[in-house]
Amino acid sequence: MTSLVPGTKLVINVNFGARHESCHKMKKLEENLESFLDYLSIERGLAQNTIISYKYDLIKYISFLKKKKISSFNQTNKVLVNNYFVYLRGKGLEINSISRNLVAVKMFYRFLLMEGLIKEDTTSLIEFPRVSKKLPHVLSLREIDLLLDKANFKGKLGLRDQALLELFYATGLRVSELIYLKINDINMENCMLKCLGKGSKERIIPFGNKAYQSLKLYLDRARPKLVKNPDEDALFLNSRGESLSRQ
Repeated sequence: MTSLVPGTKLVINVNFGARHESCHKMKKLEENLESFLDYLSIERGLAQNTIISYKYDLIKYISFLKKKKISSFNQTNKVLVNNYFVYLRGKGLEINSISRNLVAVKMFYRFLLMEGLIKEDTTSLIEFPRVSKKLPHVLSLREIDLLLDKANFKGKLGLRDQALLELFYATGLRVSELIYLKINDINMENCMLKCLGKGSKERIIPFGNKAYQSLKLYLDRARPKLVKNPDEDALFLNSRGESLSRQ
């Protein structure tokens, strides 16, 4: 029978104890998460879908920490947390998704600090990634011409729509500015219109012959048939003889 080297048994017990303590600390990460989720549900009253989203994002974060042999949130620092978001970017996540993950991590750390479970919030100085604004799609001149050519401009509402589109095309007005134009805002003689824009700034805008022709046709043949109240001063009317709305 092979004799044991003195102290061997003690060494084995010590190593087992160290592994047991490490597993316990790892388990504490999940316990902290469960406490946070309870806080969101009971004290903050967040919707279940929101809580599930936070849980999903934070489970990924805890998994990342475990791979880095981190057993306590007190062991994390700004560099480590930043590295996590670099890691997410490398996994192909979009900026919006990374920002959502950062919201979850920041809220979690604020909770841990509030509960005295960490000494400092290492996420407080981490800034949200900038989301690039996509430029809106703009119709080309050819697309606008096709739109005007293919539209059905028959009847009184058709004549109104034609005047609307031609004026919209000619002046570049916002939809809200266009539909709130008054009869007195239009100067047909000089092909000009007066518009009250953002900040109550008045602008004088010219329009061309095509817009003039469509507008004259609408004013002569369609608007008199649409108007119900002689005091109505809105330029463009709906089928009930009232001012248009954005809907």
